[in-house]
Amino acid sequence: QDLAGNDAANISNRNVTNNTPSNEGGGGGSTTNSDTTPPSIENISIDKSTLKIDYTENISSSPTPDFHDFSITTNGKAIQGVAASVKNDIATVELQEAVSFSDTVLFTYKGSIGGVKDLAGNKAQNVTDKPVTNNTPDPTPPILESAEIVSETITLDFTKKLIAKSGINLKDFTVLVNGAESEIFSVLVNE
Repeated sequence: QDLAGNDAANISNRNVTNNTPSNEGGGGGSTTNSDTTPPSIENISIDKSTLKIDYTENISSSPTPDFHDFSITTNGKAIQGVAASVKNDIATVELQEAVSFSDTVLFTYKGSIGGVKDLAGNKAQNVTDKPVTNNTPDPTPPILESAEIVSETITLDFTKKLIAKSGINLKDFTVLVNGAESEIFSVLVNE
């Protein structure tokens, strides 16, 4: 029925298009798979030992791709995967060791029999030495390089760029003038 309570007309002998992917079965009839395009890589990133491969379409999680199919090279050293998982269009691979924030990272995928497939069963192509975006944070804290006072303004220069954040606590800073504590009215971070 529609919202007004009208009954739908009877339907009989009507052709129906079967769009069920061939790997899920088609209810006994012949199934034609209209998706013949394999998934391709859109982006690859790494954060420490977690590698994320973002594909152009959702990929099958059954079976989960073999983690042995994924590896990276960093500064000439190969690092293998130890676990893999899939969610929507992203394959996540845990590596046997972490990379440093300054490492240049290259990705290689050599699909085994199962390998990465889209939901229609199209296998992803192998890739070799594809550049990876390294999102591993720099563990080095900023170090005070110099301090300068002009009138009532003190400027502190650090070895690294600082991130301005709201809610800077003025009590985190102490300024002494001739041995006596001076009141601080504001702190500003210039990015």
